[in-house]
Amino acid sequence: MRSRPPPASTDLPPTPRSRPSSRAADGGASGGTKCDTPIAGDRTRGVVVHHTAGSNTYSKADSKAIVRSTQAYHMKARKWCDIGYNFLVDKYGQIFEGRAGGTDRAVRAAHSGNLAVNTYTMGVSMMGNYDVTKPSAALKTAMVKLVGWRLGTNYLPAKGTYTLGGKTLNMIAGHRNVISTACPGKYGYAWLSEKGGLRDRTEDYLANYSTPIKDLWRSLGSSKVGAIYAGEAKTSGGGRLRAKSMELLSASTGKAYSVSGAVLTEYNRMGSRSGDLGYPRTDASAVTGGTRQVFQKGRIYLAKGKSKAYSLTGAINTLYVKLGASTGALGVPTSSTTVSQASPRSPSRRGTSPPRAAGPLPTAAMAKFSRTRLHRLRRPSPRRRA
Repeated sequence: MRSRPPPASTDLPPTPRSRPSSRAADGGASGGTKCDTPIAGDRTRGVVVHHTAGSNTYSKADSKAIVRSTQAYHMKARKWCDIGYNFLVDKYGQIFEGRAGGTDRAVRAAHSGNLAVNTYTMGVSMMGNYDVTKPSAALKTAMVKLVGWRLGTNYLPAKGTYTLGGKTLNMIAGHRNVISTACPGKYGYAWLSEKGGLRDRTEDYLANYSTPIKDLWRSLGSSKVGAIYAGEAKTSGGGRLRAKSMELLSASTGKAYSVSGAVLTEYNRMGSRSGDLGYPRTDASAVTGGTRQVFQKGRIYLAKGKSKAYSLTGAINTLYVKLGASTGALGVPTSSTTVSQASPRSPSRRGTSPPRAAGPLPTAAMAKFSRTRLHRLRRPSPRRRA
């Protein structure tokens, strides 16, 4: 579990790596059941704050059981498929994932009483009854970090309004702004808008949030990138943002680049940034015969007039570049690099071929191009004698 967060004066800007742990890791809610589609919306519009209206005298160790009992109530008494909230935060600053589906997505929950609001907002509940007591300092700090993480990594402001489900809501709204209810309690609701409250602190928290991916998103424009499906997240070796029209990626020490269309389809087929290609090193650009995008460990080409892109990796990519790439004798790729183990020689007409020496077979790499094909045979290193 998380240690006690620092006081408000030391709030630091969010980072893509600061998303909450999953409920499998935090030990709160259990598996639940399969929920109806759509499981998630295609973007986050804002945040709705709730309270559980339960006991305020629980211990830190009680919180997991409280989350599980809340889930059981929602599923058994209300007949919901899972817990209604996306996240729950206790008075000690512990954050628990609520409804299953992924912490970085706009998972459709059942927290607000309005279908559109359930689909496109993050519903977070403060554990306790905040009609009779004020939120603790630890709870407030955890809320700032959780709300700031979701808004910040989706490039949304802490203040302002939007229209959804027939309601005009603040970016950080209370449940009572959606339907007629006392939630999130007298003191909980007052804290949202008071001076130095949740909106003010979250705005300060986001003020200096800047990354190469956010800079690229700004330069491209939200209309070109499309709705943000999953906010900027720390990945192995860099960062990634998934949007409707493209993905934006950045190696940890480099600038950000966009990957889209048929190139993105082939990139994801190859395992995305953790696969054989790694992170992008350039944007897609026009070359002789089509379009090319360079990655850390290879290239992807899309020939003119074609809808399918192909990737080159390893020795085939290295040799292709030496031979002039798309401007050379080979032209543009019409297949991706394939690697296979070379077969033993077939039997001859007069009998079988001599037995091979013991050891692994060599591997063969091959790719087809618009004018010919390219092979590369790599023999394994000889075994050392004992």
